[in-house]
Amino acid sequence: MQDTSLSPYISMTAAIIPFMGIYFAMLGVFNGLKNFKIEATILIIYPVLKLCVIPLVHWGNHAVLDVEYGFLGAGVLIMCICIIVFFIIRPTLPAGNTKKIAWSVFLKESLSFSSIFIATSVIMNIDLLIVKSNVSQDAEVGYYTGAVNFAKIPYYLLTAVFLVLLPVISSYYSAEKIEEAKKATQNILITISATVVPIVVMVCCSARKLLQVFYKPEYIQAGKALIYLMTGTFFLGMTVLLNMVISPINKKVFTTLLSMGMLLCDLTLCLILTPMKGFEGAAVSNLCATGIAFLLSLFYLTRHLGNIFDNKIVKNMVISLFFGLLLFLFVNHFEIRNIMQLTLLYGFVFTCQLVVETVLKTINIKELIKN
Repeated sequence: MQDTSLSPYISMTAAIIPFMGIYFAMLGVFNGLKNFKIEATILIIYPVLKLCVIPLVHWGNHAVLDVEYGFLGAGVLIMCICIIVFFIIRPTLPAGNTKKIAWSVFLKESLSFSSIFIATSVIMNIDLLIVKSNVSQDAEVGYYTGAVNFAKIPYYLLTAVFLVLLPVISSYYSAEKIEEAKKATQNILITISATVVPIVVMVCCSARKLLQVFYKPEYIQAGKALIYLMTGTFFLGMTVLLNMVISPINKKVFTTLLSMGMLLCDLTLCLILTPMKGFEGAAVSNLCATGIAFLLSLFYLTRHLGNIFDNKIVKNMVISLFFGLLLFLFVNHFEIRNIMQLTLLYGFVFTCQLVVETVLKTINIKELIKN
């Protein structure tokens, strides 16, 4: 990258990796034990711990390093929480099967999962390195970084969903309960359409204002990039989720090939478009690669499982777009001075949308909370 000033930041990032490795390994343990409530709770706690380090940006002398220290601290804390919780529940665990699994079988079965998550991690991070290498002005890199921070929201929201969905779908398929697997997938999609989609739409419809009030007015230059990245990251999360349904039906080759294709597409487009269009080119490459992967996954799953789209999903998406349009008109005609006002506005719009969806019976609040 031709910039030695990045060395301390890269070193600090590398120090976080072991703790995050243990964190994800423990999540896998809780998932395998079907302790979904514990898993979901920990998935919620970790983003909160990371958010707690935001004030460090204002307190320290080196803002970026302060945030890195905070992320490291969050990684250590969440690792400790996972280990403590495991030892608490360990005495209640039943005796397991001691039959060993051959390494060849293990590698074959885990290849598709490894490929999709490796591709996802690279796609979510490589564009920033390419932007750094091709954009001459440091300020523009900062604008893009600000957009990336918000764009990761939908993926983290969907993470808890697809980690819980996989064992549920697998158990239905192993029992040859295809209709139950289809129904479970539909229920998850209804939940996403009522909770995650509205957040994506709200951020996209107020992207420039969000960047302006959270950072500085000049960050509105990354408004379009935030829209592209937010939508692309949502497509990425949905691609992972759909492949968590595809894998249990012994279609792991598709997941592996899709992961490789999505990654190559993103890298190729990013290397071509970033020198031409700057950071917006990188954002567009992300949107194109993940959008294509999402559509292919949806087509493939529909072909093997049948139509998974319920009318409630379509209605919820239309309602989200309607309230998104109202939000867009509001933020562009009325003054919003700080992030607190915008957050309250988001909460109000989201609540109104849930009320409308409840009245139209496209969601059931009790079932929503249960899911």
